Amino acid sequence: MTKKKQLIIAAVGAAVLTALCAVLIIIVFTSGKSEPEKGGKEITIEIVAKDSNFSEKYDTDEEYLGDFLENEKLIGFDTTEYGRFITSANGIEADANAQEWWAVYVNGEMAVTGVDQTVIEDGSVYRLELTVGW
Repeated sequence: MTKKKQLIIAAVGAAVLTALCAVLIIIVFTSGKSEPEKGGKEITIEIVAKDSNFSEKYDTDEEYLGDFLENEKLIGFDTTEYGRFITSANGIEADANAQEWWAVYVNGEMAVTGVDQTVIEDGSVYRLELTVGW
């Protein structure tokens, strides 16, 4: 086989591999997203910080956690190009100088989306936990 044929075959193979990778990435990132449930849902909100623990059950028609937390006045936040960045929860401020930030957990697992993309699901527990260290 000539060098030119080998280069053409390698280029076609690389293009096919790139296309397959792109398709797999699209499948992975779109298959995990759930659509918001319409109507009433019962959820639990927990806020854990320093010497303070808060837990309350709520009924809501909201579809996204960020909207719910804002409407219930449970968080303070800065708005960024990526959505809400929580700066306080239940009146407790995170101190950026001490590398404090609010981690969001859904049913005991750290959320993989920000609060504006976190879909509210009936029966779920959402925990905001003051975390130290980047």
